[in-house]
Amino acid sequence: MIRSSRFVSQVVLVGNERKFPAALIVPNFEMLASYAELKGLDLKTPAELCKSERIHDLLERQVAEATEGLSQFERVKKIALLERELTVESGELTPTLKVKRRVVDENYRDVIDSLYSQKDQ
Repeated sequence: MIRSSRFVSQVVLVGNERKFPAALIVPNFEMLASYAELKGLDLKTPAELCKSERIHDLLERQVAEATEGLSQFERVKKIALLERELTVESGELTPTLKVKRRVVDENYRDVIDSLYSQKDQ
C-alpha cells in the first residue's frame, strides 16, 4: 500500500514485538527533488531531502492516506527516511530482491530505536 505512493521507492515495516508499526522508507529521490523544486525548496541531495521537515511531513501524509483503510493497530505510526537504497551488495536484499529483515534490523538499529524512543508516541 505504502509503495503505491510515487514518492516511495522502497519500504520496510518494522515493529515486531513493539507497541506499534513503523516504516523505514527509501524515498523516490527524483520525484522528491521535483516536488521540492515545485515548492521552492532548495533541497538537492538525498541527505537534504531526508532531513527536511516538509518532506517528512509529505511522506507521513502519503503513508496515512495509503493506510487509512486499515484498523487502528495496523496503521504505521512513525516513519524514518533512509538516504540510500537497500541493495543486494549491502546484504540487505536477497538476489531475488526480498528484504533480509535481520540485516536491515542490524544496519538500522539506531534509526529503529529512535522511532520508538521519541516522547510523542
